[in-house]
Amino acid sequence: MSDLPPAYDSIKELGVYDQLPVDVKNQLNSLPSIHPQAQAKAQEAIADEVSKSETTDKLMDEVKALGNSALKVDEAFERVRVNLGMVDENDYKDSQGNPVPKFQPTWVDYQKRWTTLLWESRDTATATEAYIKDFVQVIVPEVEDIQNDDDLADAKKDLYAFANVIHLFFFPRFLYI
Repeated sequence: MSDLPPAYDSIKELGVYDQLPVDVKNQLNSLPSIHPQAQAKAQEAIADEVSKSETTDKLMDEVKALGNSALKVDEAFERVRVNLGMVDENDYKDSQGNPVPKFQPTWVDYQKRWTTLLWESRDTATATEAYIKDFVQVIVPEVEDIQNDDDLADAKKDLYAFANVIHLFFFPRFLYI
């Protein structure tokens, strides 16, 4: 069994998956891909929505709420750690008189893992933001400005190089193996 969370499923992340009828859920994986014109229209609508100040404000509020939630979870981990330390001080014994293993060291391992995952997710989000900004501000304008075969060749070369940079952002620990 893997320690990794399940793969991201955008359909389930919409927040309505559980309310869908079973026959609709069964059909989701077999949906055809979106026609390129419809996809472009959807992307334009998304870009328009994201550019609105009220959307940005809502997103920032959500980011702040997420940060506050992470802080509350961290504080809860600490409260449990302290209380388990007090329980461990009682030196409990099982029915045969053997010492019961201490709880706090195991909890500290969970707490460290939580902190590591939290920081890794922050680092991944930061790298993703930079990667997306580079794509939108560098690659997209270059592709939009293709005038001739030389421009096309340059754009292909830059796009290929850009696509290969993803490994540096999302898989940095593999660089040291």
